[in-house]
Amino acid sequence: MNAENFKSEAYRQLFDIFSQVKEKIPVEQAKARTQGFMYAGQFMGLVSQEEANQIIEQAHFDVFSMSVAQRAEIKSRKKQAFETHDESYFDIPTVLRQPSL
Repeated sequence: MNAENFKSEAYRQLFDIFSQVKEKIPVEQAKARTQGFMYAGQFMGLVSQEEANQIIEQAHFDVFSMSVAQRAEIKSRKKQAFETHDESYFDIPTVLRQPSL
């Protein structure tokens, strides 16, 4: 396997995982398998840590239309609203709670 084939397969696996997450399908086994695949690619020199992160970001953006950091922020705000019983957060229409891209 060459570097380009590896990157293509890593992207495919990540895209599938993120698509399943979006559909609320459990992905623990696939996530662990892909994580191992990415580590193996780094170990074999097919991809650097930076390139692996770029592949993750691209697949995530292609599925969720936002970066990993943006989605994490949204999840954090939602979790905080649940924990503090801040119902005003949920009065805001969903499209307005999304970060501007």
